[in-house]
Amino acid sequence: MKKGVVALLVVLVSSTAVTGAVFTATTLSSDQERAFFSDDHDVDVSQLANPNKPENFVKISDIAYYTTKPEYEIGDATLFEYQQRSVSDMETDLRTSFAIDRSQVSNSDIIKNAHITFLSFHGGAMSLARSDAHGSNALENTFVIGSEGAVLSHLDYRIRDDIPPDDYCEPKQKVTHQRDYDNDSVAETVWDDGSQTCYRYSMAVEESRTASIGGASFSGDNVIHYSGLTSNAKEDFRIDGSVSVRVYETRIDRDWDPITMFADGWSDGDWDKTTRSPTLHQEDSVSLSSRSYDTLVTDTGDLDVHQRVIRVNNESSHLVLTLDGPRASNTISTGHLMNRLLWSHLTIGSDTAFVDSTWRTYSSRQYQHGVRYTKDGSSSVQSPPQVPRTFLIGADRRPTVNAIDQSSSCSCSKVIGFEGYNVTLPQTNHSDVTFDPSVPIEYSRIVIQDAPGNVTSLTTIHGQEVDVDVDEVIQYRHPNVSITGLSDSDRVKIHVEDPDTNQPLGGRQVRLYGVEPQRTNANGVAITDASGNVVGERTNTLVRARVLRDNWENPSGSVFYGETVTSRTFLPKLLLLERAHTLLGTILVVTPLIFLYGYIRHFGLFE
Repeated sequence: MKKGVVALLVVLVSSTAVTGAVFTATTLSSDQERAFFSDDHDVDVSQLANPNKPENFVKISDIAYYTTKPEYEIGDATLFEYQQRSVSDMETDLRTSFAIDRSQVSNSDIIKNAHITFLSFHGGAMSLARSDAHGSNALENTFVIGSEGAVLSHLDYRIRDDIPPDDYCEPKQKVTHQRDYDNDSVAETVWDDGSQTCYRYSMAVEESRTASIGGASFSGDNVIHYSGLTSNAKEDFRIDGSVSVRVYETRIDRDWDPITMFADGWSDGDWDKTTRSPTLHQEDSVSLSSRSYDTLVTDTGDLDVHQRVIRVNNESSHLVLTLDGPRASNTISTGHLMNRLLWSHLTIGSDTAFVDSTWRTYSSRQYQHGVRYTKDGSSSVQSPPQVPRTFLIGADRRPTVNAIDQSSSCSCSKVIGFEGYNVTLPQTNHSDVTFDPSVPIEYSRIVIQDAPGNVTSLTTIHGQEVDVDVDEVIQYRHPNVSITGLSDSDRVKIHVEDPDTNQPLGGRQVRLYGVEPQRTNANGVAITDASGNVVGERTNTLVRARVLRDNWENPSGSVFYGETVTSRTFLPKLLLLERAHTLLGTILVVTPLIFLYGYIRHFGLFE
């Protein structure tokens, strides 16, 4: 709304209630404010006394932020709050209008330099896609937005300086006659009646703003909230507005009556007045429209998340997530991306940790100067308040587990494997931004070790939360493994069985040290038979068997078997022969002595 409207004016706004438009009145330092602009001028680290301080770090390097987690926030202000405050800082009074670079002004008889300008989306970002060597790109110059969000707009105008006119009164009119009321033979002027007509003016200003997205319209103020968008095709977006002015005239009839019989002036009478109902004196209106923009709602895209939970104990699990969405055999084209739900993060447990995706955002300034219009003309405004615009970028190639609270106990959680498909999306960021975009990757499988809970939800890049269910729970067990020497020659048997049921585990891969197995697979790895055994010829005194774990990415059955390693040392043959020879010699020496001792005891020779 306009600032500085005097009490004379009645200002009307759209009847649509706007929620969530209140921003926190916090003050940001100039250093903190820099973090909202990735295209600012960075300084060399050698010029800073303490480059590790956060407020100094943003002077050195630009940062690509998560789209929704953690919320894009500097100090005590989020990016959206900062954007709203910047819009507020642009507001002017009734007699001046402030326009920015891309504003197209309109004029009418009363309303001058009126315009409406789209500034940014809350819950949306401009795609950095560009055309490649093969032609145009469907996402170039396109805003990707959520099915619900908000639009920031700027509407301004000024009123012609002489509208409304000042209050005024017509000259007083009097009725007199001549009479010699004092009998001096000279006629005096006697005041019989008087009147005066006065006029008072008031003005009502009505503003309206409407955001049109894909044929749906939403009304509001600086912040226009929208919801319920269902199309995932590229749609046209624009903001329309209007300003209407009505000047009302109120007529006041004043009547003068004399208070003496022979009044000789205004002081010999009293005034009363009759105020009539206001009538429309003058009206005017102007219709406004922003330029049109391409938008794409990605929250309505398709993505299926399948979650297998491999339960290790009551505190942690291994998670196998399969994410299936539109794609080709080994890539995701722009066409697939337009039909695919794009996610920002996966929430683990009760908001204990999250796994981030490939997508990031950064923001930059939109314009370099503005124009202020007054009755005396226009003047340029350098470095006007900025409403930074947000840009979507592919900036990471590997998903990671991030703790919400850095003191939490989920530091052992990590992504131990992932697969994905490259997104064929050429990107170019602003020339003053110091990081380069990476080729985005849409993950098809993510394996998380020692997760502090299940994945409970997926949050899109626009902040919409989608519940994720547990599709399959698999128990985690370490198999029992034993090594037994067979009686014949140097043959040994490795036996593998379930630790709970004691049932033999056939088909398990076993890597051996010190044993030459009888049969192996094509990779030279021994395989247990139906009885859970591997038999082989021992080649060393130390025998080690490592039973390989199941495949994290494609677990099968109701039990996931982890890796188990068992070792056993066998005495060499030469050592066994030497010990046998020594034992035989000992027996030959000791046996006669035992016989002689028994003979003496029996016959009592020493009694």
